[in-house]
Amino acid sequence: MASYLSRRNGSFLCAPLFVLLLTDCVAFSPVSPALSSSVPRPALSILRKETGPVFSPFALKCANEKVQESNIKESIAEVEMSHVLEGGTLVERLERTMEELRNLQSSVKADIKTAEDVLSEKKRVLEMLDDRMRRLNRELLQAQVEEQTAGKQKTAGIIVGDGRVGHALKEMGMAEDVTVRSTSELRYQLKQQPGGGGGSGPIYLCVPNKVLREVIEATPEHRREDLVFMGSGHLDPLLAEFGLHNNTQAFLFFAIPKLGATPIDGHTPNNPEGLTCATGKWAEDLVVRLRHFDLRCTILDPAHFRSRGLRRLIWTCAVHAVGKLRGHKTVGAVAEAH
Repeated sequence: MASYLSRRNGSFLCAPLFVLLLTDCVAFSPVSPALSSSVPRPALSILRKETGPVFSPFALKCANEKVQESNIKESIAEVEMSHVLEGGTLVERLERTMEELRNLQSSVKADIKTAEDVLSEKKRVLEMLDDRMRRLNRELLQAQVEEQTAGKQKTAGIIVGDGRVGHALKEMGMAEDVTVRSTSELRYQLKQQPGGGGGSGPIYLCVPNKVLREVIEATPEHRREDLVFMGSGHLDPLLAEFGLHNNTQAFLFFAIPKLGATPIDGHTPNNPEGLTCATGKWAEDLVVRLRHFDLRCTILDPAHFRSRGLRRLIWTCAVHAVGKLRGHKTVGAVAEAH
């Protein structure tokens, strides 16, 4: 607060005055040429106080925003004080002040609208970039699979189960593959190896989850690393119990209408590369087999495979819950109705 003296009608008038520190701009050249710009002195003061002699672009932006806020406050104070000094009745002074503040308010609103428009456009660009990156990531995964499996040959294995999936895998495979229908047959095949099969290679488990424990226990420990788990659901507790969390696993997203029918791939417009995925030692062998029916399969690392598995589990729970609540008998009926 200071005393303000002015000569009016031959006398000195005293009025309180807020001292406004109005500073001009100075040229500022930081270490990086890219940051060379004209920066208000208050911004320089803020920068030196908060960031030291080296200024980052982010720190510079924050400092300028503080200066802009400070300038608005100073403008308001200046408007109010100028009308106090101009004279007139109290009502006239207040009316003039109100009009100036309305103009300032309109200006700030216009600035906000401009900033919102710019932000909206940037959000739209960001969404476009995210979509493009997702597409490129899918293409990258598919290209990596193609590169990994180029020239890859199938390995003779054992197929446990002769249902629709087991039958299809047999058709996708090779003459040396062996199909077994029970744990006793599996034990015999692994022990006696009739026809030379069973000594090595993948063991595809095309059976319900409820019999997986029995199959694991029927498999000698030295062959358990070759078990390929094809079922959906949350298998982590079972695999951890037997120390098989690094085994090959696969999530199959294709439909087989009936035994012996050609599988129908589960790709969608959002996932043109297909949703079937695998991880582990025998993932490449599965990819090569699936190509027999032109089915697509992505090879994932364990972390991404687990994420995909959790999403599938959520989807399965949601579909079955809706089917139970609405009385739908099949997944297709749920999809068609909802």
